[in-house]
Amino acid sequence: MENLQGKDELYCREVDLLIIWGNLKPIIVRYKYWLLVTPVFFVLLGLILSKAVAPQWEASAILQIGRFSDNIVESREIIISRLGTKGFKNSILTECGITLQTREANLYQKSLKARHGKDGSILNLKIRGFSKESTLRLISATVKKIQDSHLAMVAPRISMLKQQIANAEKMANNINNTVIGKSRQIPAESDSLVGIAVAYFITELGNRSLSSRDQLNLMETYPTSLIGISIEDEPVYPNKFRWMILAGLLGLFLGIAIPLILNSIRTSNRSN
Repeated sequence: MENLQGKDELYCREVDLLIIWGNLKPIIVRYKYWLLVTPVFFVLLGLILSKAVAPQWEASAILQIGRFSDNIVESREIIISRLGTKGFKNSILTECGITLQTREANLYQKSLKARHGKDGSILNLKIRGFSKESTLRLISATVKKIQDSHLAMVAPRISMLKQQIANAEKMANNINNTVIGKSRQIPAESDSLVGIAVAYFITELGNRSLSSRDQLNLMETYPTSLIGISIEDEPVYPNKFRWMILAGLLGLFLGIAIPLILNSIRTSNRSN
């Protein structure tokens, strides 16, 4: 019983499709030129428009954020927030000699994107420009601006560490010269409290100096660095193939819709 029901439904569907095709066939034959010409026209129109639009190149850069001691110089969230400010973008445009409020300036301001990398200290940058050369210039200037700002952030800390090292060494030398005198030998075998205190104090100064040197070496070894810059060989926008496909689909839709509308008007006029 269920098999018979299923066969009846399938038969009804086939009949419905045959009826629809029977109704559409004379319309398609009568207005076949619309169906054939309209998609082709729109494909050509899409190609022409894609050539008329100014091409855009996209460049990307990968940054390794520098470290100071055990911490990164600046968190990625703060960097991304700073990149989104108007002041940062305008400073890059000014450095590259691009006039503000122009098409190229507006494209840079809209297209500058920063995203988290897989590693906790990796930052990915992307921008667009109207030429390959200007896009490379903008992405390079953006990277350099970030690097310079990080150097400015750590410069006072580096200066302070260097000063701490110099002060510790100077103090140790002064104590050594004052207490030890001409012999310049620490009284390690002496039981005097002064000698023990002096030896301990000089050792502490030496440890502080070594700790400051370790931090300084770490900072100077791991600055914010550029891993690489890449740019597409061809413009990423407009995508000519995509424009032609979309235009062709629109043309196909209109190539079917227009004959149906014309046939409806023709039938209405006949009935009147």
